[in-house]
Amino acid sequence: MNRYPPVVTIETIRSKEADMDRTEFAAVRAAKEMTQAEIAAYLGVTLRSAQRYEYGDRRIPPAVAERMRALAKKGKR
Repeated sequence: MNRYPPVVTIETIRSKEADMDRTEFAAVRAAKEMTQAEIAAYLGVTLRSAQRYEYGDRRIPPAVAERMRALAKKGKR
């Protein structure tokens, strides 16, 4: 039996809190009436990366998920 608790770091906490799936990503973009190119520029990623997040081909990084959620909370464009 392990007598030490599992190691919990800020990174593991953030990654669990920041999980975002492709449907949430696409819903935020659609709600803000932004193109994939516009959302890519807003996030500071390539167009291809934004497409991969939306299509589910790539995991959405926690920092990107946080920016998307912050955008979702903002008023209309």
